[in-house]
Amino acid sequence: MVAAYGIDPVLFMLAAQSFALDESELGVAGGITGRPVELTKAEFVSLPIPANAEFVIEGVLRQGDVMLCKDCVSVEPRFRVSWLKGG
Repeated sequence: MVAAYGIDPVLFMLAAQSFALDESELGVAGGITGRPVELTKAEFVSLPIPANAEFVIEGVLRQGDVMLCKDCVSVEPRFRVSWLKGG
């Protein structure tokens, strides 16, 4: 999993769209902006990252990994954000 922040708004918009298996959201973004999307390699996972992102969070999500969350803030009915206490 990679979360890139401070990216081109076109990438943000296209990330929420559905594409056919033979279509690339990066290719569509390049077509809209008129230039290729510059990418770089992630450090810990095998995913491309927009090179101009302000910052990136990488991680691995595994099926079955759960965290009981006592002090959570509901962001959306199916998502919860846990606030870490004391690092």
